[in-house]
Amino acid sequence: MITVRFYLIVFQFTKDGIGKVPWLFQDTFCDFTSVHLGFNVSLQFTQVSLGNRVVRTVCPDRFCGKDGRAPPGSVCVTVTGHNRGAGIQHLTIPGHYLTLANPSGKRHLCLVLKGAKAGNIVRIKECRRKTAQVVTEGGETFPFSDICAAFEFNKNFVV
Repeated sequence: MITVRFYLIVFQFTKDGIGKVPWLFQDTFCDFTSVHLGFNVSLQFTQVSLGNRVVRTVCPDRFCGKDGRAPPGSVCVTVTGHNRGAGIQHLTIPGHYLTLANPSGKRHLCLVLKGAKAGNIVRIKECRRKTAQVVTEGGETFPFSDICAAFEFNKNFVV
């Protein structure tokens, strides 16, 4: 007796194929030129292994990287290589492969995605991993699902 199994893999897309980060494609949402945003990449993205690594959008234009302009629905990102001395990899990744990266500690930055502060970059005072929340220097509390890790853009650093 031979058993054949078929698996159906379902992706969650918005109507224009940019996944769970439609705000990333709205220029008016925040000042994207001032910070790198951090994302995790789905395992379905097969061009390069990015397991357990956070990719960062390029600055000042998240749609224009080392290899030129990104196709519609994609962003240009960088990630450090796996091996010692591997350097920085430049990639173009479709938005539907991206999920929010959680902040990693106090004094780091995050982009608020929901509520009255949506679109603002805030500094983290306390990162509560057990409850999946951050407390900002302004005293506001946000769940990880309402924020995206952000990193300062050093205009004097050239990649």
